[in-house]
Amino acid sequence: MGWHQHSAAAALDALRTSCTRGSRPMGEAQVRWAHAPGGDRMRGVSVEGRVTIGTVWGIPIGLHFSWLFVFGLVTWSLAGGYFPAEYPGWAPGTYWLVGAVTSLVFFGSILVRHLKKYSDAAVRPEHAFLFRAPDGRLVATAASLNAFRRTVATAADAVLAHHAGRHDFSRWIRDAFSDPELAAQLRKAERRWSRGDIPDLRRVIDELIAVRYWSEES
Repeated sequence: MGWHQHSAAAALDALRTSCTRGSRPMGEAQVRWAHAPGGDRMRGVSVEGRVTIGTVWGIPIGLHFSWLFVFGLVTWSLAGGYFPAEYPGWAPGTYWLVGAVTSLVFFGSILVRHLKKYSDAAVRPEHAFLFRAPDGRLVATAASLNAFRRTVATAADAVLAHHAGRHDFSRWIRDAFSDPELAAQLRKAERRWSRGDIPDLRRVIDELIAVRYWSEES
């Protein structure tokens, strides 16, 4: 294996290791959301050295500058060493194009993985959703999207109706998770459910969150 291939392998191993180390949603490689769950309420999220590269369904995505370096290193290693050795005869530009696409696919798989982890990220206890019965009695709490989905799936009809009628679900998503797009979808679902257009609000809430965050939990 040539030096280029060793460099690419080392870079990829480093990324994989960094993304599986620790419990923080974005790992030790310092990929950061521009806004963590809870927006400004989630203090202590480092954005130092981060550049915002865009949004995914309204979720701002930040990338640490070191990842731009790694992306260039992986692309260069693949285009300058691995692909020429494995597939001789390609045009020089093809090696660079395939190397860049391969790097993008790899980084994209990491993004998908962390979007899934986002649904398990918890807001602070004071910003958790409080499920209450119509008489005000507290029956359950949820601090993450997946916990919220689980509780909605098993909540009593009276509890579900109490919150849906007041648009509490969509308001919590908007305020606690700074996700106006998902909040707007939930608000529409709450209104349609109130009019009787949606027979199963639980399923709609579950599917909206699952699709948005690639969450596999049921």
